[in-house]
Amino acid sequence: EFQTEYWSPCIDIDEAGGTATVTVDGRALELANVVVEAHAVRFTLAGRHWRVPFARDGAHVHVAVAGAAFEWRPSEEAADDAGAHGASDSPDAVAPMPGKVIEVLVDAGQSVSAGDPLVLVEAMKMEQTLRATVAGTVTEIAATAGAMVALGEVLVRVEPDTDD
Repeated sequence: EFQTEYWSPCIDIDEAGGTATVTVDGRALELANVVVEAHAVRFTLAGRHWRVPFARDGAHVHVAVAGAAFEWRPSEEAADDAGAHGASDSPDAVAPMPGKVIEVLVDAGQSVSAGDPLVLVEAMKMEQTLRATVAGTVTEIAATAGAMVALGEVLVRVEPDTDD
């Protein structure tokens, strides 16, 4: 179950054997010919073929659909369930889709807290701030302002703080 940062529909996905039912706010959509690739999902919906790029950023999923970009995050219930099963966010900031780095907001060696902005990227004419998912130290800046980046490319590496 996921919700977006800008709109909070309830989305459940039930997949089996190349088909999936996606329920958005109680409306069931039947997907056929579902193929999950490394950074995209291909499917047929109402006779139309779709390829939807996505990138994972910890528990969040960045999705590009019909010219719009969305950041999906697990509902509180799903996030609590994932936490109970040992899932954790990646400390690295990765490009949510192919795009351009607008600004790097941190320096190597800098301490960051969870939620601190790391890098500003633009994809599909939408700017997005990628934030630290954990408290830690920036160990590597792989991005430079103005550079084009690929989907899933690591832009900033963060070494999580350890409890001694």
